Amino acid sequence: MDLSSYSQEIQKYIEEDERKWMLGASVKYDTCQRILAYAAETNSDALFGLGYYRFAEYYWEREDAEQTMHCLEESVKCFLNAGIYEYLGRVYNMMGIASANGGGRLVALSYFYTGILYCEQCGDIYTNAMANCNIAYIMLCMKHYKEAKERYRTAIAYFERTKDRVFGCQHLLQGMIQCGFCYLLLEEYREALRIRKRIRQLLQENPECACQEISRKTFEAACEYICGHKEYAEQLLDRLTQEIYLEENVRELKEMIVPIADFLYQNQSDRYLELLLRIAEETGIVKNIDIRLDMYPFKSQFLLKHHRVHEYVEYTKEYLELYQQSIRDSHAVMARIMELQERLRTIEMEQREILADNQKLKEIALYDSMTNLPNRTYLNEYLSKQFEEASEKHTPFGVELMDIDFFKEYNDTYGHLAGDGCIEKVSNVLHGVEAPNVFCARYGGDEFMVVYSGLEAEEIETVARNIQEGVRGLNIPHAGSTCSGKVTVSQGIFVKVPEEENREWDFNSMADNALYQAKREGRNCYRIVTKANPGEEDKIEK
Repeated sequence: MDLSSYSQEIQKYIEEDERKWMLGASVKYDTCQRILAYAAETNSDALFGLGYYRFAEYYWEREDAEQTMHCLEESVKCFLNAGIYEYLGRVYNMMGIASANGGGRLVALSYFYTGILYCEQCGDIYTNAMANCNIAYIMLCMKHYKEAKERYRTAIAYFERTKDRVFGCQHLLQGMIQCGFCYLLLEEYREALRIRKRIRQLLQENPECACQEISRKTFEAACEYICGHKEYAEQLLDRLTQEIYLEENVRELKEMIVPIADFLYQNQSDRYLELLLRIAEETGIVKNIDIRLDMYPFKSQFLLKHHRVHEYVEYTKEYLELYQQSIRDSHAVMARIMELQERLRTIEMEQREILADNQKLKEIALYDSMTNLPNRTYLNEYLSKQFEEASEKHTPFGVELMDIDFFKEYNDTYGHLAGDGCIEKVSNVLHGVEAPNVFCARYGGDEFMVVYSGLEAEEIETVARNIQEGVRGLNIPHAGSTCSGKVTVSQGIFVKVPEEENREWDFNSMADNALYQAKREGRNCYRIVTKANPGEEDKIEK
């Protein structure tokens, strides 16, 4: 976010807040309030968006899903109003996480995909990697292992480019572990062992890097199992079950319980599958409706396999009730998301209209309506900026004043309407010579100014000659001219490298003097002056 338009106090506070956020610090309520206070003070949609985003993180840490989503929705609207797209990838990614946690996986996927579009637009590969990982995780839980694998591979490639960032190495490891489970479940065992080798190497190179220990150790045990080391794999799993009941490990197991259960089921590890199902019940992991539904195939088949028919019937009844509830909840969430998306589309449309109106106002304010050349206001702004740059870089700077010869007589002969047409045609010639270092503007009436940046006198002469020939080539009859039978122009040009005592109006004045000299020489020509006291080096061209 560009903070240059805000006060030093605001810049310093926002930059410090961002630094703390990058380091993973918890969000404080007072911080959120202060950002919103700055937003109100400056009437800034960008700061309002940032304040609501921080509040969303604050409520998310406190597991208040409703307030989290409300703040994220407000944040999106503010960032869209401000045209600040770099944060939208983060916001949509967080909206996806909040939706997935509440059971709305399809809605979450929509948010993640939208977030990726904004990340690609702004080049935010870190958030892009996070969103891809989150999509892959949903695909993993939904048993779309091939799609999950490809998403994890994309995320890993991005994380490897950002692993030096705080948490970058941690997220890289988590993506590798989860991708490893995809390989196992797809029976791509060689790839699973290859990624295990990469995980070990990364941990050896970064011993301080934290990762999901339960998932990593389970993945290690699974790799030992497919290598034929069944007894050793079971020893690893036995030791692992002693650690699972710790609170932080329960949270981690919750994220990976479905693919772990699927692997145990596929490999007919009934003892450990039964243990996992019991742990899921005892720790409350299956209170999450999505996880409970995801675990149904494994538990139901396990119950049937062991002839526990009564338990199977009761469990299936419960599953059907939960399934119906999930459908109702999905409909409610979908209705809400559709309403939000419609509101956001309206905001985006209004934003585009405002930008278009602002562009039109800018053009009206800065461009001459008759010639569509920059007007005097735009010219003054451009002239000052280019003069300052030429002074700093010690590069040539040129100013040209030009007017139409005997224009009063032209108006008297042909009328003012024809005079306006003549000015338009001459301005078209100037449009034809415009370039990044040649700026043409209407100075007033039949007068024009051309600003040359970084061009030597010889290069400027080429442009001046093209203007002369272009105007003559219009072949506009001019019976009132005493220098030609058609419309012509006179040009006065002053060019040099600005010195310390020079100001831009010095160049304007010298260009005016050069124009006067061109008129004295008979008009229908240009005069180039390269010194403040013109002499023999001045150039006159008929």
